[in-house]
Amino acid sequence: MKVILRIFLLLLIVPAVTEAEVAESFELEAEPTDGLASNVAIDIISHRLPGDSAVWFATGKGLNFTSNAGQTWHIYDASNGLASDNLSAVFSIGGRLWIASNHHELISGQLYLWSDGLSYSDDNGASWEQIDFSPSGLDIPYLYGVDRWIFDITGHIDTGFINHTTGNQVTEWLFITAKAGGLVASQDGGLSWRRIYASSADSAQYHSGGAPSYRNRYFSCAADTSHGDTLFLWTGTAGGVFQYVFITPREKYFSRQVNRIAFCDTCSGTAGSNIMFLAGNSGVTVGPLAGGPYKTRFEIDGLPGQSITALIDVGGRLLVGTVDTVLNQSGGLALSTDMGDSYTPVSLPEVEGLGPDTVISDFALIDTRLYMAAQGAGLFVSTDTGAGWSRILIDSNVVDSPVNAVNALHNLADTIYAGTDDGLVKLYLSVSGGIDSLSHYSFAEDDSSSARIIRVRTQIFTDTLGQVDSTIIWTVHRPASPEGEMIVGRHSDATDIWQALQVT
Repeated sequence: MKVILRIFLLLLIVPAVTEAEVAESFELEAEPTDGLASNVAIDIISHRLPGDSAVWFATGKGLNFTSNAGQTWHIYDASNGLASDNLSAVFSIGGRLWIASNHHELISGQLYLWSDGLSYSDDNGASWEQIDFSPSGLDIPYLYGVDRWIFDITGHIDTGFINHTTGNQVTEWLFITAKAGGLVASQDGGLSWRRIYASSADSAQYHSGGAPSYRNRYFSCAADTSHGDTLFLWTGTAGGVFQYVFITPREKYFSRQVNRIAFCDTCSGTAGSNIMFLAGNSGVTVGPLAGGPYKTRFEIDGLPGQSITALIDVGGRLLVGTVDTVLNQSGGLALSTDMGDSYTPVSLPEVEGLGPDTVISDFALIDTRLYMAAQGAGLFVSTDTGAGWSRILIDSNVVDSPVNAVNALHNLADTIYAGTDDGLVKLYLSVSGGIDSLSHYSFAEDDSSSARIIRVRTQIFTDTLGQVDSTIIWTVHRPASPEGEMIVGRHSDATDIWQALQVT
């Protein structure tokens, strides 16, 4: 027989789309009887009883166990606690005993084996709770019903896993294999579940509506925990053997979205490659520009918020703007001086409008001056690489003017393009870094335009001699009022015409 080995690197977290969020169960009271249930043992495990350990057998006529090396035997079955007699798997983890059970049903005059799903006991069988995979419960398709029994169960309690939010949460992995149900995993001890596929093509095949392919028919699984902070899961399928590798969030790329990227040209990573910072909805990922290995850092490393809104590296000093998505407010500014490994908060001056609602959204660097967009609080500048900040008012006559609310920054030579709540402002700076003069492009709030600009970039075109021929300004707009409409703005200095581009 040809055995196929595949190795896959998987995300540790449960994806945003899960098949169940809250477990439903019902309790079954039990009192064991004495004797042997069956001569045929389908699965055998060791499960620790108080003060001793016992051997447990899963059989077609109940669950047998002995705590005295086989001198006496006891039985759990449908008469004293189990959902049914016919067991297909048994597993022990963290003092919890798991079983997969099935029963026979007569359908249209024919007898079928019907899966009951999973049951567990936390008191060595004295009481049982059954997880309901049916439509009235968790509604996990293909794990209940005719010919859909669970063949194997495995798992692992990871006490070394550091949750990036709480800092100390223990992760209890549980994996089950089923011919029709495939490979299904829980990261919270059975409260919620998701299916795992060997590839995106296998996922598409499984959901195509036809019979599962050989690669999607799972029969056995075993967790290998001998690799430090990495969990290896071995699975046996009709299409060969697969190995899945689970790495802790801190030791890999973690965010599911990236909204900011920064580079450190003076920081050397693996093989001398420059360092790249990828920031998104879950911390900051750091790795060499040449690609992997990556590491991700979270609140426990000093970040004041889970989501990153702005990012820049200045000579090995990484500045990060954050949002606390739990409190739904700005997390403020943080600084890292060790290539993104740890962070400390940076104090900002006490000015009107700078508070929990103020999100730091962009940076720009000109010479030794660092500029920061703090949305409603406005524009700030630092001359000591982010240690201290002072506020710059674009309109010093009207402090609460929407033009002083700065959302985006981009610099070209000594000119700053600032996206504000009232359009685009070109700031022409003096040698000392102050505003020498400015140009203001205001936009209407209507069904074909919006005033607030959240992104600014320039594009330079040259002639055949390499001389600058024209400059294009690109802007991304979001409504500042209910009347506004999202657009992308395009301006050419050759024609001095603004175009409002939008999907119609």
